[in-house]
Amino acid sequence: MRFNNRFFFSASLTLFIILFCVILDNKNQQSPVYLVPYFSGAANYQLPNKWLFLEQEVYTYKLLNTSLKENYRFKVNASKAVLYNYNHIGLVYIISIATSIFFWLGDVSALEWFQIAVHCLTSIWILGFLRTPISRLLFIMLYVFNPLIIYFVTFPYYYFWQVVATASIVPYLWNKSFKYKNYIWLVASLLALIQLTRPTIILIPVLFFVLYFFFESPWKSIIGLILFLVLINIFTARKLDNAPTYWHTVFVGIGAYPNDYITTLSDNEAYNFFNRKTAKNITYTIPGGNVYTDLSIRNEYFTFLKNEYFQVLKSHPILLIKNAVLNFFQSFSLGYFVDYPLWVNYLSSLAGFIFFILLFLKKHFLWIMAIAFNSLTFTPYYPPIQAYMFGGYILIICAFIQLLNDFDIIRKLNSWIQNSKIYPMLPSA
Repeated sequence: MRFNNRFFFSASLTLFIILFCVILDNKNQQSPVYLVPYFSGAANYQLPNKWLFLEQEVYTYKLLNTSLKENYRFKVNASKAVLYNYNHIGLVYIISIATSIFFWLGDVSALEWFQIAVHCLTSIWILGFLRTPISRLLFIMLYVFNPLIIYFVTFPYYYFWQVVATASIVPYLWNKSFKYKNYIWLVASLLALIQLTRPTIILIPVLFFVLYFFFESPWKSIIGLILFLVLINIFTARKLDNAPTYWHTVFVGIGAYPNDYITTLSDNEAYNFFNRKTAKNITYTIPGGNVYTDLSIRNEYFTFLKNEYFQVLKSHPILLIKNAVLNFFQSFSLGYFVDYPLWVNYLSSLAGFIFFILLFLKKHFLWIMAIAFNSLTFTPYYPPIQAYMFGGYILIICAFIQLLNDFDIIRKLNSWIQNSKIYPMLPSA
């Protein structure tokens, strides 16, 4: 029986994805305590951008077992809620949407199921642009049911949501005649939500509006960009101070490869380095850590790391350039593997370099730009660990299938499969 009925195929695939996600989620359930400000924030949020949360729920939530954490409903108590302004607020909005849709579930479970639903829709959306049964089968195997992908689909955090932005540009890369038409307002709103969730994705919305400008309508692209910027401005959580927190990440990134400053890629390395140099301790707990609550130590810490980074840049520029090059090519591969032998990450860089060269030789400059833009905001100083570059996997896998098409491998496989007994079982248009 062939899957000629598109609805039947989509429904069947959705059910299989859900089943697969549930099986893996039951094996890898994680509900860390640092999620509390987001979930409590969603319960106590005040329009348009006031992020409040209950500190006491950190301690309540921490004592729960995994099952109770999944089903826990965060309390509403505006009178006791305190202002939280240290991370990006987008996930708070997403949790609010998730708990409104899956209102009968616990808050963490609601977010997980929302992410599974979006994974199903995104997968079916991309499959619609693939023209042969073999290319669809490859996408299903490499992306839809990939355990690495499913891990982040079922992890209730902002890492997953990057894929909404990257998936938005795939149609333009696969099919130059594709049109969003007047739905630019919807895409611009979604991109604004993802930007509020994960600001490192900023180059992807920029690329989207550029592609819409050239492939569809210049003036609608400008209107969409204005809407995007207005929404970000309205719904960004207001900050109490302007401490340059990104210098922590910049300095920690040095530890991804051998150096004379810090030994591993770990937040604690930066805290310990600061302690050794200044005899002052940094605590980074939620809530109560002095890097959150003490503005003087907060500014001193980040300023110190900034100065130290520039000292490294001045004395060992080749080290940082080498790190940036390795990071860049890893973003075209499986990324950086934390706590793995160094040769694994060198191999990842080599694989990414080969993939980059093949795309360049086949003149797939838009694919190169899209994959690079997904991580280019941080790869100059921090390695593309799987969580940070998650949105890039859908681009890498689609570009890989494109290369197989270029080398005529898809056609040959399709021809061979057509003569086999399994061909009638493969999804067709």
